[in-house]
Amino acid sequence: MYTPPVANRRRDVAENDEMEELQKAVKVNGRYIDPWGSGRMTSKTDLLRWLFKEKNEREIGGTWRDLFQFKTEELDKTLPVLTPESAVLSSPPSDDIQVTWLGHACVLVQMDGLNILTDPHFSTHVGPSKLLRIKRYRPPAPCTINELPRIDAVCISHNHYDHLDFKTVQELNDRFGEQLYWFVPMGLKHWMIDSRCQNVIELEWWEEAEFLKNAGTDGNSVKFIFTPSQHWCRRSLMDENKVLWGSWSIIGPKHTFFFAGDTGYCKGFKQIGKKFGPFDFAAIPIGAYKPR
Repeated sequence: MYTPPVANRRRDVAENDEMEELQKAVKVNGRYIDPWGSGRMTSKTDLLRWLFKEKNEREIGGTWRDLFQFKTEELDKTLPVLTPESAVLSSPPSDDIQVTWLGHACVLVQMDGLNILTDPHFSTHVGPSKLLRIKRYRPPAPCTINELPRIDAVCISHNHYDHLDFKTVQELNDRFGEQLYWFVPMGLKHWMIDSRCQNVIELEWWEEAEFLKNAGTDGNSVKFIFTPSQHWCRRSLMDENKVLWGSWSIIGPKHTFFFAGDTGYCKGFKQIGKKFGPFDFAAIPIGAYKPR
C-alpha cells in the first residue's frame, strides 16, 4: 500500500560558524533582484534578435526553416536521441544514483528510493501561445510521460517556458495525481495550484523541505534545499521577477544531487559547494553564456 510522503517546510538551513553568511534572496518593490549585481536580464530587444536574427542563420545564409533542418541533421549525427530501456528505469540500483537525461533541463534522478524529475518539458514547442512559440531542435523527450516510472517529486528551477510547461504539468498531474510532490521557487505556488497540482512546496533560497517516503515505516528522508543561482524570471510582459529562481541541492541518506537550472556563475555556488558538496552527480547547463 502506498503511503504518501511527509514534506515539512523548514526555514533557513543552519549555518556553519566558519562560513560567511549565506546569501539570501533579495526582493525590492515586489520583485526579486540579482543580489550580486553581476547578471543582466535579457531585454525584449535581445529576445527579438535571438528569435529572428540568430548568428548561425546569417552565417548559413538560409531561412529559419533551412537553419532548423541543418541543425536537426547535424544533431542527429552528434547527439542522437536514444530510447531508454523501461526495465532500467523501472529497476534502478538500490545502492547507487541513476540519472537519465530526458532533454534540455529535464533529468530523471533515481536515488535513495525516490524518482525525481527536474524542469520537465515533454512538448514539441516552447512558448506562451501558438503564435508566440518555437519548435524544439530535438524531440521533446526520448520517452513519453506514460513511459516514465512512478515519479515521486518534481523540482522546478524557474518559470521560463522552456523549464515550466503547462501541458507537461497537466499530463504529469493526470498520471500521478496526489502522489506527486512539486518543489518550486517562492512566488510560483499559486500558478501550480491553478494548474491542478495538489502538493506544492514553495521555498526561498536556503530553505529546505524534508521528503519522507512511506511515512511511519522505515522510509528514508531526503532533503530538498532551494539554493541560489544567477538568472531571472518572466512569463508575461508584466510579471518580471515576481517569481524567484534558483538551483536545487538534493541530499539523501546515501547520495547527493545538484541541479543548477539556468544560471551564470555567481558567488552562491561557492557557498553551495562548502555547505553541501561534494555531490555525487550534478546537472549544470553550458552554452548560452557570455562572455564565451
